[in-house]
Amino acid sequence: MNNTLSDGASILHIATVADWEKLEETESYVPASFQEEGFIHASLSHQIAGVVDRYYAGRSDLILLVIQTDLLDAEIRFEDLTGTGECFPHIYEAVPTSAVMVAEPLTPGPAGGFQMPDAAAQALSNR
Repeated sequence: MNNTLSDGASILHIATVADWEKLEETESYVPASFQEEGFIHASLSHQIAGVVDRYYAGRSDLILLVIQTDLLDAEIRFEDLTGTGECFPHIYEAVPTSAVMVAEPLTPGPAGGFQMPDAAAQALSNR
């Protein structure tokens, strides 16, 4: 797998509504998990369905963010933290709101069953 991003590439992040709503107080996005983990979990478009199915089945408090990587000043590292051999992009700073191209509600089915939200699919197809 190629662990680099092309110019203008987008990555995806699943946020909780509560974390996303904190943006009213700031101009950057940092999830609650950042303090403990030191980075923001992200996925490539081909990885997102598996992440949703494994970790977010049945949740109704989620927002899918499409982040344009060339608008980030942050370091992005591809890392395999689970030992599966699959590397995921991790963002090592806050994400400025200007880098978030789409923020759309995400509602996985009770058994996962990810379906890319329309605005996110459109943003990714325009890249």
